[in-house]
Amino acid sequence: ISLATIGDLIERARSDHRAFVRRVAEAVRSGQHIPSDQVPDQHNCRFGRWRDTISDATTLALPSFASLAEPHRSVHECGRHALLAAMKGDMPTANKMVAEMEQHSARILQGLEAFARAYPETIQPRATAPAAVAA
Repeated sequence: ISLATIGDLIERARSDHRAFVRRVAEAVRSGQHIPSDQVPDQHNCRFGRWRDTISDATTLALPSFASLAEPHRSVHECGRHALLAAMKGDMPTANKMVAEMEQHSARILQGLEAFARAYPETIQPRATAPAAVAA
C-alpha cells in the first residue's frame, strides 16, 4: 500500500466485493446452483488474500482497517448459507441470507471508504536531518 496506490486498491476491493455479492444474489434469485464449496471464504477471495498479507503494524492498528474483518467474514458466511438454502429450495431462508449479506456488504463499503481516508495519515513525512552546525 502506498499513497500512490491506495485509491486503485480501494476501487479494486470495492469492485471485487460488489462482484461477489452480486454473483451470490443473482444465483439465488435466478435459481442458479453454485455449490457453496465453490464460494471462497473470507481468506481465499482476492480481497481476503490481500487483507491477510498486511503486516504493517500502523495499518493493522487503524480502526477502519480492523473494522473490515467481521463484516467480511459475515458476507461470505451469509453467501454460503444463502446458496445452501437455495439449493435445498428454502427460498425464504435464502432470501433472508442475501438480505443479511447485503447489509454486511454495506458495512464493508463504508469501512473501505473510512480506510481510504485514514490510511494517508499513517504516512509520516520523513524528518529531515538537522543542518550541520559550523564550528
